[in-house]
Amino acid sequence: MNASASRRIVPGGHRVRRGRITLAVLLVSGLCHAQTGWKSETTRDGKVQVLSRVTLAKAADGTEIPIVEYDASTIAQASFQRCLAVLQDVSKHKVIHDDHTSETVKILSENERIVHYELKVVWPLPKIDCVARMVVVVDSAARTATVTLTGEPDQLAPRAERRLARYQQTYTVKDMGDGSVELHSVGKSSPPFAVPRWMLKAAFPSAAADPLLRIVELSRRHE
Repeated sequence: MNASASRRIVPGGHRVRRGRITLAVLLVSGLCHAQTGWKSETTRDGKVQVLSRVTLAKAADGTEIPIVEYDASTIAQASFQRCLAVLQDVSKHKVIHDDHTSETVKILSENERIVHYELKVVWPLPKIDCVARMVVVVDSAARTATVTLTGEPDQLAPRAERRLARYQQTYTVKDMGDGSVELHSVGKSSPPFAVPRWMLKAAFPSAAADPLLRIVELSRRHE
């Protein structure tokens, strides 16, 4: 949680004290993350706190592949129900993720489906797509909703030259009870072709922050 944001949303001594405690936790957490390769950043407007790192892992053939991970959070004045509705609407995922297309290819249950994305790429990069299982869990007692996307590349025949095989994305929305929501996202993926680590690192914090800001923007369009 962004401590400065929590103080701006609702003035009051109890929020200030909570903000100071949260800030202290973030400072300690930041020291721990620094030791494990995580980079802590805040967007220029101060709205979104982002942790990110790019590490290397050994593939089955012995080659090294980059693993991109991030953790982003923000608090915004927005409706919990509208934010959840945006995340449940797969057609809006192309806006959230800035993809070319997003669609449901198979409904498994009321809260579970298989989705397909075609990513935006620039020439001469090959066309890339992603197939994932989407699961929605709403906890009314905790006033939270979680939308999880897990890559399942074998669920659909190839539609592009390359497919994201390693893909994990989780969005959590929490109703703060005062007209605001806390949005949190955690992601882990690997590009399907060689990309310099410096280029992947340069994508942050915007690569993690922008989807959260787009969710808020889309939710407000329906007010």
